[in-house]
Amino acid sequence: MARGNNFKYVRKATNKGKVDKYYFVRYRGTPLQEPPIAMPDDINSPEFLLKYRQLMGIEVYNDFTYSSLISDYKISEEFLNLSPSTAKFYNTYLTRIENMWGRLLVSDTKPKIILLTRDEMAKEFGRGSANNFLTTIRNLISWGVPREYANFNPCDEIAPYKKGEGFLPWSQEAIEFWRKNAEPKLVYAMEYALYLGQRQADLLKLLRSDRKDDVFVLRQNKAKKSMWVPIHSELDKVIKDIPVDSLWCLTNFYNEPWTINSFKSAWNKEKNKEKMKWFKDQGFVFHGLRKNAVVNLLEAGCTPDEVKAITGHETTAMVEHYGKGVNQRKQARTAIAKLEDYKNKKT
Repeated sequence: MARGNNFKYVRKATNKGKVDKYYFVRYRGTPLQEPPIAMPDDINSPEFLLKYRQLMGIEVYNDFTYSSLISDYKISEEFLNLSPSTAKFYNTYLTRIENMWGRLLVSDTKPKIILLTRDEMAKEFGRGSANNFLTTIRNLISWGVPREYANFNPCDEIAPYKKGEGFLPWSQEAIEFWRKNAEPKLVYAMEYALYLGQRQADLLKLLRSDRKDDVFVLRQNKAKKSMWVPIHSELDKVIKDIPVDSLWCLTNFYNEPWTINSFKSAWNKEKNKEKMKWFKDQGFVFHGLRKNAVVNLLEAGCTPDEVKAITGHETTAMVEHYGKGVNQRKQARTAIAKLEDYKNKKT
């Protein structure tokens, strides 16, 4: 499997013959930039890893501590093939683990220590962070067990905190409120999310050229797969009203493509305006629109597989989880209809 370039200080250059060359360059683009050092051509080779370790000052000697485990894990095939966003997520918690336990032997970690740390993190940072810590250290030690860092994984019997229902789908009242009161650029983003059912990051990188007649052909970054999504007639009306001012479908207030951070900042700033107080108090978030898309498809009678074909969800279980409320509403309507029918027959 080809390895992605998550190596710190490593830069790729492609010559005219389209052959990739790799260079180790510290502090690139700053006054402190060091001369580039050529790396082995094959980024997947053991020679590449060895030279990288040497240049980074990573000791080949392994003392089986958390610091050694984390260093080894970060240059492993498994870690280097993570998407940039997932690698960033892991790095956040790997840094915390190293700061807490860097000098400790991995094999000395008992389940009780993991449990106590999880609970302390929940108190200080919330249950979501505690679960993220547990996920990270479980995967880290699982990677280390066959490499003799430990004989077993102390996290195996520790459950994460139970999650709630997650992000709520927006109410129709909230959708109409946003349409009437929010900045048009942010209304457009809501409409795309509502009708395409894609994640925020995938919507923001959508190009006008990704439209092929009446469908969008897009690539989901998280799932790493291409999707073919027909365009709803209501979304088509919205698209026709959007000024053509960029190659991107969704642009910021300067007609430039959004970054994830700039979009989140603009969205939160909009939500915090005085006139948006009612909306903010409802607690709806952008990702809830993805659930709206699922619910709308299910209420229209789509099967879970048909829903997945639009939204790209990996599992039927997730779609069915979103559909719990849909089934309850259908059953409630059926029950009342039966009651009405029963009363009519008696009279």
